Amino acid sequence: MSILRQMYNGEMNPADTIIPKTDEYKESVEEMDRSYEQLKKEMTEEQINMLDDYMSIWSEHESLIQEEVFLQAFIMGAELQRELGF
Repeated sequence: MSILRQMYNGEMNPADTIIPKTDEYKESVEEMDRSYEQLKKEMTEEQINMLDDYMSIWSEHESLIQEEVFLQAFIMGAELQRELGF
């Protein structure tokens, strides 16, 4: 089955597979987790809820950016193929 058909049928979701597997990325995630836990220790329940709300909004925002980057990369790839005569 073609990639486009897989994407259309929901069998392929590139956003689920683009998580880097580098040590640098893993260290960054661990550092973020440690910082978050340390922040929570110093915050009230209300502040933790506010932080969680902010992080949810930020995550949605980043998803929109990633979607646009994916679309632009796809368009650039198609234009490159056309330019190269494929």
